[in-house]
Amino acid sequence: MAARRMILAKFLVAASPVPGHVGPMLNVARMLIEAGHEVVVNTGMRFRGQARATGARFVPLMGGAEIDVQEVVADPRRMKLQPGPEMVRFDIEHIFANTIPDQVRGIDAILRYFPADAILADMIFMGTLALWSRPREQRPALVNCGISVLTHSDPTMAPFGLGLPPATTEEGLAQYSALKQQVREEFGDFTNAAVNRNLLLAGGKEITSDYMDAIVTDTDLYLQFSVPSIEYPRTAMPESVRFAGAMLPPPTTQFEKPEWWSELKDGRPLVVVTQGTVANTDLGQLIGPALAGLATEDVLVIAATGGPSVNSVPGPKPANARIVEYVPFDQLLPYASVLVTNGGYGAVNHALSLGIPVVGAGKTEDKGEITARVEWAGVGVNLNTTMPSPMMVRDAVRRTRNEPAIYAKLRAIKAEYARYNTEGTVLTALDEAVGGGLSVGRREPPAAPSRHGNLSLAGGVR
Repeated sequence: MAARRMILAKFLVAASPVPGHVGPMLNVARMLIEAGHEVVVNTGMRFRGQARATGARFVPLMGGAEIDVQEVVADPRRMKLQPGPEMVRFDIEHIFANTIPDQVRGIDAILRYFPADAILADMIFMGTLALWSRPREQRPALVNCGISVLTHSDPTMAPFGLGLPPATTEEGLAQYSALKQQVREEFGDFTNAAVNRNLLLAGGKEITSDYMDAIVTDTDLYLQFSVPSIEYPRTAMPESVRFAGAMLPPPTTQFEKPEWWSELKDGRPLVVVTQGTVANTDLGQLIGPALAGLATEDVLVIAATGGPSVNSVPGPKPANARIVEYVPFDQLLPYASVLVTNGGYGAVNHALSLGIPVVGAGKTEDKGEITARVEWAGVGVNLNTTMPSPMMVRDAVRRTRNEPAIYAKLRAIKAEYARYNTEGTVLTALDEAVGGGLSVGRREPPAAPSRHGNLSLAGGVR
């Protein structure tokens, strides 16, 4: 039998200019470059340095696709909205739908001199929906990357944004069906109309399904950066979906350890607290209550602001707490006993891959859905609020450290993450998406896990 011809490919990696979206997509770019492929990264100008550090060529987003997510989050109109479907509608329209025409213009400009074999985009970079309507021979392979929870709907699931677990009874199914109708009438139809309006402006076709379903199905491949046990099962999982394990950042090579670093080994349990990189304008929502609630506990608390000054943390600074603007999680999390977070997907997956329980306190953006899955999977506590009281945080940390059932689930899910060779899974899946023959890089992947895993299972931040 003739040896298989190994080829190198060209990949265009596109990312919405949001830190939690750009980070994992740059990790993908780095992975592809290390495997010998040629990569162009298309994202926001402020991520230029990070993109170039991967070894990729950088091209900034065009025109209105270049947005500042912090300005949108601080929009007075948005601040009046309730977390959940109402806020999701605003974000989809102003951050993701209205940027579609300029996303497509930018991609087409790149393709004229960089004939990519595939475009890899974060799941909500919706310009790819316009490209999907083109004949396959007139476009590259399209690969959407699940940098947050899987949005594809199911009869067992509540409307996205409510943070509710799957229904398990006929009564629950009926309630969710009624909720979906209500949310569709109040928010969904408007949002789908906004998406379709911009798809037409971009030269694409209208989608006939809900946009949250379309981003999963209207693509050649959907790489979900997680494992099946932290995602709700579907009665019919789309064929496009391939779980790939946690997309973790590369090991930190340059990090000057702070003077308190030796305290990580002093025998006290370490509680890491973060509000991520978007919902961190008010550190009194989670970091403040966490510091107050854990002040008298026999633990060491490391709180990362995600960018804002440490002086913006309200309240007294307890003796058992160290507050920093940034610390690489690949260096810190291996010491942790608990992660307290407002629900960033990357941080949650990172912690669970290490067998660390999660206390979740977030409701904005996709965070309520992420923390709900933590509770459903039995690997932590969902406080179901953006502003927990100090006692709520304290009691949740105590529970995660003392409940045997949580640790039994954590051991199982840590082993599940370990079964995924993320690099091998991604490269092999891309090989299939572009028609075979790609080099799979410096190492061959092990036997790949099943496409959807065991769906019968229940249940560095800056």
